[in-house]
Amino acid sequence: MAIYQHSCVGCHAEHGTGDAFAAVPALAGQRFEYLREQIRNFSTDERHSSRMQWAFNHASAPPLLAADDLASYLSHLPLQRFAQGDIRFHEEGDKEYAALCAACHAEDARGNPAGTIPSLRSQHDSYLVNRLRRFSSASPTVKIAAHDVDDHTLVAIAAYLSSLSGGVEID
Repeated sequence: MAIYQHSCVGCHAEHGTGDAFAAVPALAGQRFEYLREQIRNFSTDERHSSRMQWAFNHASAPPLLAADDLASYLSHLPLQRFAQGDIRFHEEGDKEYAALCAACHAEDARGNPAGTIPSLRSQHDSYLVNRLRRFSSASPTVKIAAHDVDDHTLVAIAAYLSSLSGGVEID
């Protein structure tokens, strides 16, 4: 996919694996509808990221036209295995995830089939901690679920989610 290679590979890596050290999400194997919607949101600045805006400003094709192609390409890439976060937190993270997140992201953390809620499985724990911190303070939906959640709990949830293998399709 030329668009991905030209505009996305620098941050999200050749196979859509992201970058744990820079808290850049893995996109390989994510739900098609979710990816398409997020690409559209970034391209219209509805979801803001200076890095993403730079990529869209330098893209070789208009992002709205490329959203379907990019989403299809990324959703069909094989999910990669990453470091699983600190295993000491997995049991606690499992319990906290079930209590705080499973109602929306599903018990198996695969999101929803419509793609409006992302799969959280096998994501970099650094990215998840970063997003959970942002969401717990900014997003009304997630703030309700994450009410009074301390940083230790966010780290535990991220460690648990990063340990889950398998993509959005049932293994």
